[in-house]
Amino acid sequence: RVFGVAKNAIATHVEPMYSFPTPADISDAEAASIPVVYLTVYYALFEKARMRPGESVLIHAGTGGVGYAAITVALARGYKVITTCSAPKREFLKDRFGLKDDQIGDSRSDSFVETVMKVTNG
Repeated sequence: RVFGVAKNAIATHVEPMYSFPTPADISDAEAASIPVVYLTVYYALFEKARMRPGESVLIHAGTGGVGYAAITVALARGYKVITTCSAPKREFLKDRFGLKDDQIGDSRSDSFVETVMKVTNG
């Protein structure tokens, strides 16, 4: 079992551009989502935003698939991360990524604007 990315391919047999062994503890459907979320992050951060280390990035829905991947990549690249989530998920983000309360805004209201303004000094 493998997952990956191939050009012009929606099939069971392709010539992959990139492929990786599927970990035994995840389903094929879960494995198939990995390239999609990380390619979305790559396109957003590097192709569109052209982010540089030390810059700030706001990642909405940090506990969703794309949000989780974006936080992972952003921290690895040295970006200052500000994210949003619902109140019950704050501890997960703090535990998993070492984020502080002032880096996590409420995704259920527009109060995250205050969080962004504080972290970025306006």
